[in-house]
Amino acid sequence: MKFLNVILLLGLVTVAACSDTPSMHYFQLQQAPVVNAPAAGSATLVVENVIVADFLDSNALVLQKSNVELVRTQQQQWVEPLGGQLSRNLRAELQRQLPEVQVLSQATRQNQPRLLVQVEQFHGSEQGQVFIKVRYSLMYKGKVQPFEYQWQQAQPAEGYASLVETLSNGWQQVGQQIASQIKELVGKK
Repeated sequence: MKFLNVILLLGLVTVAACSDTPSMHYFQLQQAPVVNAPAAGSATLVVENVIVADFLDSNALVLQKSNVELVRTQQQQWVEPLGGQLSRNLRAELQRQLPEVQVLSQATRQNQPRLLVQVEQFHGSEQGQVFIKVRYSLMYKGKVQPFEYQWQQAQPAEGYASLVETLSNGWQQVGQQIASQIKELVGKK
């Protein structure tokens, strides 16, 4: 009887050891380099927090399986909410691209130029493509100027780390595009 109990116990230990518990993997966007802000009294731009589409508003990375099916990953998660990462990196990229402008997260006075950004796509596909689509509006001198920008690129390698690196590079491109639109608008005075 004792021998049978030992065999059952060993069997249970073996089964428990063989069970494959999926491990969680956490990702964050590559941090944009920090640039010193211009002195007080410089031109300012208020960059509101980035708004992400509802299907992106979770800690899960999103993967497109077909033209009509998107899934949230189970073991691949953002280390912090996506909107916060996008907002922080966008402000840093705009500060880098517009060194003469003080980029702020909150208005310090009325009628400051403001930028509103909505992210409609920010995901990869099973075929190795990465998609970013944004709508943004610049409020400047009492006018609202709407824009739209789409970016797509193939991942250079397989895996979620490559997906996140490609999304990071794409987000940097978004920041550069927005900065060029701001320069163009402000230059038209």
